[in-house]
Amino acid sequence: MLNQKRLAGIKEEINPWAQAINSRETLREKQRGLLSKQQSRIEQERSKNFDSIARFARSAFPHWARHIDSKFHRYLDRRFRRTVTGNGRSKRADRGPRGYAKSTRVTRIGIAWLICHQAEISLRRGVPNDFVVIASNTLSLPKSAIDDLRREFTQNKYLEATYPEAFGQRAGNKWTSDLCRMANGVWILAASMQSPLRGVNQEGKRPTLLIGDDLENLEHAQTLGQRDKSQKWFEEDLVPCGDELADIWLLGTTVHPDSLLSRLAPIYGGKTYKAIRSFSNADELWDRWEEIYLDLDGELGRARRLSGKLWNASYKFLLKLTNDDAALEGEPSKKALNKWKKLWRKHIGDVPSERDLVDTLSDAVDFVDNYSHSLPDSFSHVIDGWEDAVLDPIREIHSRHGIAWEFFKRHEVEMLNGTSVLWPERETYYDLMCQKAEARNKRSFFQEKQNESLLEEDALFAQSNWRFYEAPSNPDPTTMRGMFDDDAVFVAACDPSKGRLDKKNDPAAIVVLGGVPGKYCRIAWASVRREKPSQITARILATHRAFNRDGEVKTWVIESNMFQELFADETQRKGKERKQPIYLPVDKLISKGDKNLRIEGLEPHITAGEIEYPGRKLDNGEWAPLFQTFWNQFLFYGQGEHDDGPDALEMAWRKWEKLSRGARVRARTNRKQKTVNSAESAIEREMLAKESRTTPDGYRQDILDKNQRELLGVKDENKRVKNLNSRRAKREADLRLQKRQPSSRSGLRRKRRN
Repeated sequence: MLNQKRLAGIKEEINPWAQAINSRETLREKQRGLLSKQQSRIEQERSKNFDSIARFARSAFPHWARHIDSKFHRYLDRRFRRTVTGNGRSKRADRGPRGYAKSTRVTRIGIAWLICHQAEISLRRGVPNDFVVIASNTLSLPKSAIDDLRREFTQNKYLEATYPEAFGQRAGNKWTSDLCRMANGVWILAASMQSPLRGVNQEGKRPTLLIGDDLENLEHAQTLGQRDKSQKWFEEDLVPCGDELADIWLLGTTVHPDSLLSRLAPIYGGKTYKAIRSFSNADELWDRWEEIYLDLDGELGRARRLSGKLWNASYKFLLKLTNDDAALEGEPSKKALNKWKKLWRKHIGDVPSERDLVDTLSDAVDFVDNYSHSLPDSFSHVIDGWEDAVLDPIREIHSRHGIAWEFFKRHEVEMLNGTSVLWPERETYYDLMCQKAEARNKRSFFQEKQNESLLEEDALFAQSNWRFYEAPSNPDPTTMRGMFDDDAVFVAACDPSKGRLDKKNDPAAIVVLGGVPGKYCRIAWASVRREKPSQITARILATHRAFNRDGEVKTWVIESNMFQELFADETQRKGKERKQPIYLPVDKLISKGDKNLRIEGLEPHITAGEIEYPGRKLDNGEWAPLFQTFWNQFLFYGQGEHDDGPDALEMAWRKWEKLSRGARVRARTNRKQKTVNSAESAIEREMLAKESRTTPDGYRQDILDKNQRELLGVKDENKRVKNLNSRRAKREADLRLQKRQPSSRSGLRRKRRN
């Protein structure tokens, strides 16, 4: 036993190199195992990325995929994958909202995915898809995409580790601003509208994928000639430059109803995505919110009133500070700042930032010091200096946007009822409504965000066709009633809904016209809302009570087709059953014929300025119309889903025209009577003049004979009445004679002749 142990120790001493060799082999085996595990993880990562472009984006480009993907982005990923791995010759034209990362998702993430998975794509497709053309309306857009790809494929550590065969530049090929070749041989070419693409060829390869990213801008689609030129370039240059299996994918936002994308979408097929998938049911609340949101005059008025309160409360305090040299020369003391802060919190309601608080106090002290000789008696003459010191921070605290946000939070549940947006993580419904409110031309919002393009010249009721009148911001029926004089009358109309609140059913519209028939007509009130019949009835009665002070509302025109006749009767009954009864002068209207023809008949009257629309005049001279839901139905008439507002206005206008015709007839009669009276007065004056020369005692007599009266065109009313009475008496005598002695009709005629 001892000998064996000694022999083993001797072997270890004799062969020390054997252990080193064994340990080296063990290390190599471990390294091979680690490498195989790492390679396995990379293969799994590549496989998962090939199955999901969204996963690839989050792993490789977290700076490009900061938000959760929307339904639109998931569609783009599926469409790109099917296009580049398919059998070729696919054509597609898809439309999405502006600012929703279309270019980032396709021309950056999508093409990077194609580069990295070229081997898998070639295996599935059967042939490589390795030559991509990115075309846009200007060359700078695809060039920026190539610059971004170049940067990622030379600096991105994830791509370097996971896709080493695609990382970097292909040896022997020089990268330029509009052409590059990746390490695995994929070509990327930048092009623009009207670029010469005939004969594009790189080492015998022609483009296999043609991507048109926003091929047109507003300038390209301005005239019919420009649009035809764009289509000619697309069909004669871009399409033929691809190989026999080239795929074509157009992606963009509608810039014109007749743009290239609009022309090709019905032929190529595709989808249209809108930023707002479903609008709110609370249209009237959003109209009130928009009035608050845009009320710049109200914001200034509030700020000036609050600045006046702050002045009255702080004048003595500021006057004391003017005697402090330190306060005048440097920043105010902490004690003075605390006092100033308390004054702001008490009279303004909130406090600005620390920096603004210091600045406003310094400016206020300077103001009092500069005008101490005229304060406080002449404050109104130097108020501009005070407002320069404090007005802007007050406006930030009590801004119209802040008040609009508070209004929204109070009614949030109701205002968001029925809404749905495409990408809420990027733009909420409130964000989109702010953009819509700030858009001077609402068509721009619907074109850029909703892909609903309508040109000014194509709109039947374009804004330029209307005549506007100044109305208060954020009005209610009582406020609008105060805009009219005492001699004004009103005609109201209601187009009731079917009573269901789902999106497929029309909302109920109420319109009130006011003015003086025959002189002017204005839209005094308009409300479009999706409500139940009981709520519509309550709204009609409330509107009638606001406008009808002393019988000024002449009629309520209510459409009474089918079930709506019952609604009109029920509305009258509800009004009579109130504690203070309301008697509605209802005029039931059964609409016949084509509704569109009736509505389109309003256009000549609107263009002629016979119907005036309420609005607010902005500083730039443009008009901001009130009642936005009602206004949008006119602006997008023929394209929108509903036309209840225009229909209600047409019903009210029909009744108003009847009143106007009656007023014109009365005016003509009055003018004729006035002419007769003036002529008779002239005759009487002439008679008196002659009498004064011939009859000193002033005895009046008729000195004008019959011919003289006929020459003057004056009828003798007394003689006319006398003749009428004599004819009536003769007819009654004949009837009595006929009853006493019957005779034939011929005999009666002979008697009358005799």
